[in-house]
Amino acid sequence: MILKGFRFGMILQIAVGPVCLFIFQTAVTSGFFTALIGVLGIVIIDTLYILSAIFGIGIIMCKHEKMKEIIKYFGALVLIVFGISTILEVFGFSLIPNLNFLSKQSMESVFLKTLVLTLSNPLTILFWVGVFSTKVSEENMNKKDMYYFGLGAVISTMTFLTTISVMGSFINNFLESTIINTLNFIVGLVLIAFGIKTAVYNQMKNSKYKIKMNQYPENIILEKWEKADKTQKTVLIDSSELDLSIEIDGYENTSNDVVVSFLLNIREVDNIVQKFCKNSFQQGKFDIRNYMVSLEWVTFDTDKVVMGYWGEFVNIELRAIFLMKNGIWEKRDIYYQ
Repeated sequence: MILKGFRFGMILQIAVGPVCLFIFQTAVTSGFFTALIGVLGIVIIDTLYILSAIFGIGIIMCKHEKMKEIIKYFGALVLIVFGISTILEVFGFSLIPNLNFLSKQSMESVFLKTLVLTLSNPLTILFWVGVFSTKVSEENMNKKDMYYFGLGAVISTMTFLTTISVMGSFINNFLESTIINTLNFIVGLVLIAFGIKTAVYNQMKNSKYKIKMNQYPENIILEKWEKADKTQKTVLIDSSELDLSIEIDGYENTSNDVVVSFLLNIREVDNIVQKFCKNSFQQGKFDIRNYMVSLEWVTFDTDKVVMGYWGEFVNIELRAIFLMKNGIWEKRDIYYQ
């Protein structure tokens, strides 16, 4: 199991990130043993993250979207500050005196910096939660196996970054100071790019993956219903502007007044459904996309209205049943199928 974890970890190392770049830069400017102390800091935090995933801390984080957003933006800020500081020091300036990257660094300062850089992305815990969840389901991995698998992954990190340290210290013997400064400038740009990418991607993801409220304007829905051809068994209400397409059937089972009453309350009724989806997400353990649904059809029965929803990203279905009591539409049941 340790070997499996090691192989998995080495595959992850292919995606070179800001921490790897920092270790390489440290080896170039301050030597192998100083960079090795940085590797130790990274290994310590990675070990804590993997243990946190095994102990279930990541599941708690999954349920708090706001916390995840704050953590991502904090991590992006740390990367950008490190990048700007690196670039400024090429020209002899220091953004933060304690973050001096280009002069020969002490082992203590490198250790602290790698701790900060690695800690800037605690959402790594969620990644390992996903990994272990998959391994448990596919390979029946128990907790002891998780420890060994995680140990293998940590060893791969240590091995890879130690190799990077050797390469950096070796290259330092052949590079002039001008080339080293250029390299450091590039590393600074890459760190800033990583930070901006993290912040921008987080913003895009937040705007795209949200359970939507107030989706169906009653006046537009009702207007399209009144203009629809009701000689057909199924009436299609669609709007390219609102990006909706809803099939209505069974309306012959009830009066037009009942249909109109429901359509006049469709925004409020759908909001009840969307709140159910949001609560299901907050109480569940999966990505929000597993709970996002859109209204596809409405069926009128003699004593109830059934709303059919399909998943927006995942192949799921949801049913919502509403009844009219004393002139008010009330929820009878909502459930995923």
